[in-house]
Amino acid sequence: MTELLRQVQARYGARIENQNTLGNSANIIYELTVGDLPAILRLSEYSPAKAEHVRLELAWMRYLMQDVPEIAGPIPSVSGKLFEVIEAENSRWIACVFHRAPGRLVDTGNAAEWNPALFRRLGEVTGKMHTATRPYVRATGIDGQLNWRHNYLFWPENNRLSDPDIEPVWEQALGEMERLPGPPDDFGLVHTDIHYLNFHVQDGNITLFDFDDCEYGWYAYDLASTLFFMAGTGDYRDPESGRATLEGFAVPYLQGYRKHAKLPAHWGAMMPLFLRYRRLAQYKFFYNRFGGRQNPHEAYLAWVKEDILQGFPY
Repeated sequence: MTELLRQVQARYGARIENQNTLGNSANIIYELTVGDLPAILRLSEYSPAKAEHVRLELAWMRYLMQDVPEIAGPIPSVSGKLFEVIEAENSRWIACVFHRAPGRLVDTGNAAEWNPALFRRLGEVTGKMHTATRPYVRATGIDGQLNWRHNYLFWPENNRLSDPDIEPVWEQALGEMERLPGPPDDFGLVHTDIHYLNFHVQDGNITLFDFDDCEYGWYAYDLASTLFFMAGTGDYRDPESGRATLEGFAVPYLQGYRKHAKLPAHWGAMMPLFLRYRRLAQYKFFYNRFGGRQNPHEAYLAWVKEDILQGFPY
């Protein structure tokens, strides 16, 4: 066992259950046990900006757990900290431990699991989160410095390449986003990454995790991001398939959302821009991640680029 993992065990009173990393995350993920609780360890390379974001993320999650039990929230260390900064192996790391979400990932190919009842339940969880967040944002006085213009898409490592055909369209979308109004009831802390790989299901219940991309932004954008990801479960080469997938998901999802949160009429007018921005963001992320090397997403990116340049709506 590495010195880093030994320090994690000591600081959390934990036991590492599996020294093989999990998932396909930008962080390093392990399974562990804290007391009798199954848990997940997330290790991230330290930077002041990352530490600031993690502080925001975990404090928000801890608050949400009071009213939204469908969240796999953080577990404090032995000293009561929401995260620990550990120096080991000539590096600094941010260690966070979370409750392990019960159940497993949903089987999107199984209609007994992947169905309108689940979509409605996911909408309910999202609505509960947004409603609970509004008073938290007002009480904490969050000023929006960790907002959508400061997320991972704008980090230097994700902007090292530039597609000259796409950049003007990207800049135009950014300008439109910046001109959007941000009244308090429209704008707050949002997850931005709610999709079928970031929640577990058990007995019809959902437990949401992976708040690592949370930011200060529009609640409507949070909804648009989920719609974007869910439409992507269809065949991208078949627009009718994607449209049918999106419509089959959107109606029960938004019905569930309205059980616990307002769904203002003017949000509908914002959705095309948010979906366009999300598609551009995905293109830029994959282009920068794989550009200049063998690209497993080459055919998909070529299709996305053509759609963007032709101005086709998502």
